[in-house]
Amino acid sequence: MSVSRGRRFLIAAGFVLASPGAALAHRRPLPLSDWGAYGPVEARCQRTLGDAAARCALEVWAIRRACIESQLAGGQCDTGAADAGVDQARQRALDNVEAHCSPVDLVTLQFVGQADAFADVILACRTLETALVSGAYGPALGESGATPVDDSTRACMRITAQIGENVLRYVARNQRAMLDRFASQPVSDDDKRLLLGQVRLRTRQANSKFALMAGGACAAADYQRIYQHPVTTFVTAIAGTVACLTGNVYPQDTVVCGAPTCGNGVVEPHEDCDDGNTNDGDACPSSCLNQ
Repeated sequence: MSVSRGRRFLIAAGFVLASPGAALAHRRPLPLSDWGAYGPVEARCQRTLGDAAARCALEVWAIRRACIESQLAGGQCDTGAADAGVDQARQRALDNVEAHCSPVDLVTLQFVGQADAFADVILACRTLETALVSGAYGPALGESGATPVDDSTRACMRITAQIGENVLRYVARNQRAMLDRFASQPVSDDDKRLLLGQVRLRTRQANSKFALMAGGACAAADYQRIYQHPVTTFVTAIAGTVACLTGNVYPQDTVVCGAPTCGNGVVEPHEDCDDGNTNDGDACPSSCLNQ
């Protein structure tokens, strides 16, 4: 596929790829052992931040899926209306934060202020949007949108998109439940590590089940032909991206975004592009950075 074409479409359609050096909006995150046990008002604000980022990502993903699925089938998509819907979803997320978080609450939670908290919520929403669109539909993206594909390819992309949504819902819900608990009540460092390990184990187990969803709609050989990787690669990349971006709106130092896996076909945090391989000389460098 031509990733340069795909990337231009992502930008034209309103997707913003986080720059490799993009910093988090909040102040230096606290060690997980010291983070949390806030008062009820601050804990509610923290829950709102996590909820706003997750809801924004799900709403935007639904809009983008509907648009791209229509194009894959040879139909039309009103990209202007889709972009307006995306903007409205992002604004709802910010309105939710503003309604439940005072500037004092946000400073207590380690944000510099309201604008910085807003930036983190929108960064999570945008970056998840980019990861899901690139991972599920990247091979079909052209300069003016998604190009029509045959029935078997469309079936594979449709189930991949649904798997991506399921992973987003599951991982965000479990990460938030754990971090919201830490934010609202005293939890010992040992218990935090134990709970974190349990959440990660459940995520790996769920990932295996999500990957099995592809089998009935997309043969393994077809999936490999389209994406250059097995479905497990997509599931692992999306789960990791959801987990780390959820953690980013909870200013602690453990559930954070690490180095991306260049070549897995998913544009992850700190990547400019990803064409599913690590070859130089094509549209995306082996570093997945446009330097």
